[in-house]
Amino acid sequence: MNGSNPFVMVTGASGFVGGRLALDLAAAGFRVAAVGGSRAPSAAVSQSVEVAVQCDLSSLSAVRSLVSEIGPDVVIHAAALARTADCEKDPPTARRANVASVRNFAEAGSFNFVLVSTDLVFEGAAAPKGGFKEEDQVSPRSTYAHTKVEAEQIALESFANANVARICLVYGNALAGSGGFLLWMRRSLEQGQSVKLFTDEWRTPIYTGDICRGIEALIVNETAAKKHKTVHFAGSDRISRFDFGVAYAAHFGFDASLICPSQQSDFSGPVYRSPDVSLCSKLLREEFGVKPLSIEEAFAAMS
Repeated sequence: MNGSNPFVMVTGASGFVGGRLALDLAAAGFRVAAVGGSRAPSAAVSQSVEVAVQCDLSSLSAVRSLVSEIGPDVVIHAAALARTADCEKDPPTARRANVASVRNFAEAGSFNFVLVSTDLVFEGAAAPKGGFKEEDQVSPRSTYAHTKVEAEQIALESFANANVARICLVYGNALAGSGGFLLWMRRSLEQGQSVKLFTDEWRTPIYTGDICRGIEALIVNETAAKKHKTVHFAGSDRISRFDFGVAYAAHFGFDASLICPSQQSDFSGPVYRSPDVSLCSKLLREEFGVKPLSIEEAFAAMS
């Protein structure tokens, strides 16, 4: 890599996770190229990075041109079609977004590659005590999960230096109208609307700031990154969606009675919902020196 100041390309920079990564890595002193897809990166991101562009990552020629023009030392691939329902409705588009894009980068040049993946690579009928570890066998159920497993395999087989960062349910302050499920919940609470959340769906939610610290550690700690190809990014708390919502409402002064308990059996959608894909973040803490915040600590950081 380029000494102590590598040029980092972040894809998905027009979205929530990618946008936060681009902003935080730039603030940490990295040279950053922010890449959006159908939407350009927000003004906040564009004004903070060295380069901000749009690219169709499903096109090999477009990716080759992008890599040739920017010349990254590291690519953080956060772009994805991540809505599970959309993936179920249109598997070919899901494969182009989540699989073909990785293959295109593999054919486009030589650089360190970090694929942002998901806890949903596990079926999650029942997570083991302490959460799924990196060496546990994946068991994807949804189209989205299958595409991410295939993307992981391509990344690890195609690049000399590649890592997979499996992230959990992500939360943090919204960025230019993108904020994941937390933004939807906050808007509902602000309008006095009830929010139904599952009492029997368990996650290890992770704060965006911890994801950024973890990705930075993957970039700078090359020895550990070469030893540990797959790393789980999980928060410190295993918690149900319902309890998370109650804690959020209480911390930020909303009416916690608007958070209504629900169960997965109440859900009739076409997509399988994993009951428990809690991940173990021991490797992230001990090998990369990143201790994820507790939910209360993260809420305080967001305030």
